[in-house]
Amino acid sequence: MDHLHDSEKRIRRAMRPVAVTLGVMASLLVLWAVLTWIYFVRTNHHLIHNEHQLLGVFSGLLGSYRFSLAQTPPFAVLQALIAASMTIGFGVMILRALDLRLPWFAELTLAWPVGFGVSGIAFELLTMARLLYPVTAWILWFAMLGGAWWAMRWRHGRPPWSSLFRETPSSAVRQIWVEGLTSWSEPKFKPFSFEKSFWWIAIVLVVLINCAIFWHAVFFPETYWDSLILYLGYGRMTFLQHAFPFKAEAQVGIGLGANYPHLFSTYGAVSSTLFNSWSDLHQRLAAPLAGVASCALVYFTTREIWGSHSIAAATMLLFRSVPNGIAYNTWASDYAFAILFCIAFVYALAILMKTRLPGAFVVYTLIPAIGMHLNYLMGILWVPWLFGVLLYIRRTNIGKSFFKGLRHVFTMRFFWAVFLVCIALSSTWYIRNWVLTGNPVYSFFPEIFTKSTRMNTEVLRSAELEWFRNGDGIGKLAERYYDIDNDLGEFRDFEDDDFQRQATLKHRLQASFNFWNGFEVAFRRNDGPIIAGSWIGRIKHLLKVWDSDTEPEEGEEILFYGKQSWKMNPLLAGFFFPAIIALLYFPMISREEFGEYNKTRDVRIVVLWTSGLLCLLLLAYMYLLADFYLYQIIGILGPAAVVSSGLLACCHYQSKLGKVLFPTLLVVVLLQGILPGLAFALMNFKLTHPQVLYGQLYAPSNLDAFRQPGMESEVFLRLQFGDDYDIWEYVNDELGEVKLLTHENRHYVFDPEVSLVHLDDWDIQQAWGLPTEEVVEYLLERDIHYYLRTPNEFRHKINARLGMEGIRRAGLLEPVLSSGDNHLYRIVSPEETPPTPNPGELKR
Repeated sequence: MDHLHDSEKRIRRAMRPVAVTLGVMASLLVLWAVLTWIYFVRTNHHLIHNEHQLLGVFSGLLGSYRFSLAQTPPFAVLQALIAASMTIGFGVMILRALDLRLPWFAELTLAWPVGFGVSGIAFELLTMARLLYPVTAWILWFAMLGGAWWAMRWRHGRPPWSSLFRETPSSAVRQIWVEGLTSWSEPKFKPFSFEKSFWWIAIVLVVLINCAIFWHAVFFPETYWDSLILYLGYGRMTFLQHAFPFKAEAQVGIGLGANYPHLFSTYGAVSSTLFNSWSDLHQRLAAPLAGVASCALVYFTTREIWGSHSIAAATMLLFRSVPNGIAYNTWASDYAFAILFCIAFVYALAILMKTRLPGAFVVYTLIPAIGMHLNYLMGILWVPWLFGVLLYIRRTNIGKSFFKGLRHVFTMRFFWAVFLVCIALSSTWYIRNWVLTGNPVYSFFPEIFTKSTRMNTEVLRSAELEWFRNGDGIGKLAERYYDIDNDLGEFRDFEDDDFQRQATLKHRLQASFNFWNGFEVAFRRNDGPIIAGSWIGRIKHLLKVWDSDTEPEEGEEILFYGKQSWKMNPLLAGFFFPAIIALLYFPMISREEFGEYNKTRDVRIVVLWTSGLLCLLLLAYMYLLADFYLYQIIGILGPAAVVSSGLLACCHYQSKLGKVLFPTLLVVVLLQGILPGLAFALMNFKLTHPQVLYGQLYAPSNLDAFRQPGMESEVFLRLQFGDDYDIWEYVNDELGEVKLLTHENRHYVFDPEVSLVHLDDWDIQQAWGLPTEEVVEYLLERDIHYYLRTPNEFRHKINARLGMEGIRRAGLLEPVLSSGDNHLYRIVSPEETPPTPNPGELKR
């Protein structure tokens, strides 16, 4: 016995340097998370537009309130709730028919994407057949609900299906099927413990943030640009035409978007069709509901893999505090569902690993299939799907060895039946595109799909430059690093007509630290070339607030880029990247892997590795294919939160300093829940800047709009879009049924009778290069009598090909109305002599 005791002592002494090293590493990672939040607060005060910053936002709650139901007519709200309830109920019946016994709230939240997707695909087929009418919509709904009810009742009380890839269910699987899925470990909080207090505060903060999101989503009109183009604009067109409006041409806006997958727009069109009345409340309510479901699934996933309520609550609050997550759960767009489907995919894998039931495998495979109807990028889920299947085989020891298990699984008829059915479900929209446009992912990859209809690659290249100029992705910052790397001395002007993108993957990687963390400086001395800042400069910048609006003194380090890191932080910079380091190194300290919860080991490994792969693929998409917009990879938030929970777990279960580090992290998470979380949820992103209207100041930081729910659409849209609204109002009120030549693509702000004809439409392209008078005649022959010139027109330089500036100079455009930088003209024939307008009549 003494010999064993001495051996144990020697092992402990040998491991002591490792333990010390990991303790220091844990401390540094926690310090990084703390500094990231401090930096966020100190350097993003300009986002709040309030001299009191954080306290000023919450003091705005004390002002007077004025409530109205102008944006939420009770009957429309009731209709939206009925449609959402039918969808969730349909999903619940599908899950129960698949023998999945989940906690009631987990069942409801997972039922939302399942019901939304399965019913949405069915209605897509109905809409493709041009049969979207109230009668046919109700018949299809009753058929689906009846079928799901019959399947659920038929399965009720019957023995469970065999556990996946085994002949009979194990006793553990049978118990889960009978009793329902609960966490293997249900730790009880000690009375009056810090963790219990934290749990309650975190839950309250998540509830308050979600309530604020609902407040803005439901009580105020939509202002998100893409929603006004596609998600609401195209949805309304679908409702009015009882079919998908068809337009196949490489034109920025509706031309490209008309052939994107339209699951979200279909939901809005179908829900309105059921009641034979268009309402955007269906979609405005669906997005925040997706946010609630995403929060819950983050909680249930992390609770399953770590067996800790406090870690689960912290991860959920961390996820809910991300500004971009708040924004895209407020706006009526399919990106709220992209977030939901990514985390639902991860949760489905967790319950598959835990239950090994065939129904869990069906849901796990069904989610990528449904996701492909949201947007093209969601097809990326099939890669981690396969990775998860391989890890499942490896960790569950099917066939006693990996290769035998692999052979066993890939020769099962059940596996292939589920996979092929889901592939068929995922492909319907792509088959439609291939038949109608010659390209399943129209209008991308025309060099591969050479039979793409009406494809002008010059328009696509110009569109990419417009996206780059308007975007918030890593692309802009990478170009700055190109300027520095090549000693240009001056930064190139992005708005220059001759600007060409030059940055490579090398420059994107160089820009990464700045892009994700937000603090970077440049250095210029004696009017010399601009060079990247040193680490000393970065640390100095971290420790004090820099005023990027002030002209730097000679030899002073300066900020050289308006950072975007706040949009995805503090989650990514403060927790996700440190968590990757922690998860790679901390298992060295103990073979038991994070304390006493060994039963969840296989679930944890598979879920964390698959989540990490999904995050890596989304990042690779931005770095290698499209570096324009952060929202394109918004689905990363859920999987990144799951991976980030590893940092909390490492400090909780591993480090001897855990009793200090873990509470410190929890405090940081609570602070993040307040700012940016609750503060940004209250201000929100529908109204983004202070504006004076009718002599009154409306500022997001003062919560002036928040305290006036139901504000009239005219007032709210004027606050957000300023001079644009005057043009919209005039066109809708005065022009009536008209064809309007323009680059403006926010279809939803115009009356449906107004037909927008874009400067890069395929038919308009045929007039490019013609003499001025012939262009005018070409437009008039097509009954196009008005031209709306907008500021954004010049960021898409291909628009200049039509020669509207030359037509204006030739006196063939009669000014009708000017509002700010927007100018409305009447196109006149060369035979006409346009009257000289009274300058006072040009303003509205």
